[in-house]
Amino acid sequence: MVYFSWSIAFVSLFIAATIASSVTKLPIEGIVQTMGLLTLPMIIVSVVGFFKILDFDLKNSDNRNIACLTIAANMSAVILFTQIFPRLYILTLIAAATLSFLFLWLYSKKGATYSNTSNDKEIISKKLAFKAFLPLIVGSIIVIIFSYPLKAIMAKTAFKLSLWGYAPVSINLINTPGTYILITALLCYVFAIKKTSTFTADFIIASKRGLPSLITLFLGGAMVNLMLDTGQITLLARHMTQWGSSVYGLLLSGLGFLAGMAFGQGIPACAMFSKMQMASSEMLHVNASVLVGLAAMVTMGPANPLKPSLLQFTSSLANITNRDSDMFNLAFKWQLIQLFIICVMSLFII
Repeated sequence: MVYFSWSIAFVSLFIAATIASSVTKLPIEGIVQTMGLLTLPMIIVSVVGFFKILDFDLKNSDNRNIACLTIAANMSAVILFTQIFPRLYILTLIAAATLSFLFLWLYSKKGATYSNTSNDKEIISKKLAFKAFLPLIVGSIIVIIFSYPLKAIMAKTAFKLSLWGYAPVSINLINTPGTYILITALLCYVFAIKKTSTFTADFIIASKRGLPSLITLFLGGAMVNLMLDTGQITLLARHMTQWGSSVYGLLLSGLGFLAGMAFGQGIPACAMFSKMQMASSEMLHVNASVLVGLAAMVTMGPANPLKPSLLQFTSSLANITNRDSDMFNLAFKWQLIQLFIICVMSLFII
């Protein structure tokens, strides 16, 4: 959970930036650039925290080299697709995973000292390894095709829905992150190596495990809309901006971190605090995309391993019982370091 915390704001095809853009009507590329910049030092903290929690000695040359290669691969992808080519932001995590795999594979070919010490190393055929990666490969290709060459066609599948006097909301069930995730998941059954389960059985088990998170998401979204409709968010922005941009950046980072934990899902907090930045940017005379990028990042990633509902869900996946507090304590220090870094960076970007 610590290792992947840097990437949470980018998962589901940059769902955080997508939500932030939809509620603020700002270009997603500007939001992505701020998020990518804030992510770079978080990658280092996440990887180092991962090695320390597992008690891997970074003084060992192999461990140190693997950590450095992983950091370099992830940072390269973030820089490439959020800073240099922000229009291709969807490719960030795909590129990070591909580069990490490539760097580590090349390092293994160099003859790392640990690679020759195992006598019971399982030999996996290239054909079997390729089949294991096929769902991700095909899923990535589908994402790229639907997001770029067929983007205009996918946009036409959207429809509008208006209820209870609210302004119409545009909904696209095909060109949405959840659809691509579902397609990739279904491909796992098509290219299954071992037929040990069925879609129906897995769907029932996953529904039971995911129900608390789904309820939290619905209730969190309802509360966010209530706070926006009653003007509480605008009032909060007015009070937070009265001390200037530097203090505002620190307050936004801290409150966003706590909101990400409180909701149990980063998405409602991301929507609420992103919308809040439109009023704040006018009061502070700051680029709105910078503030929205900061809000989207801090509500999603740093607090993720500390959310009670997520700890419970993760424990159920690993069949771990009564260890949520231990997991929280292991992750707490590293997530606090991430928050501190974001607070410091906010002083310079706002």
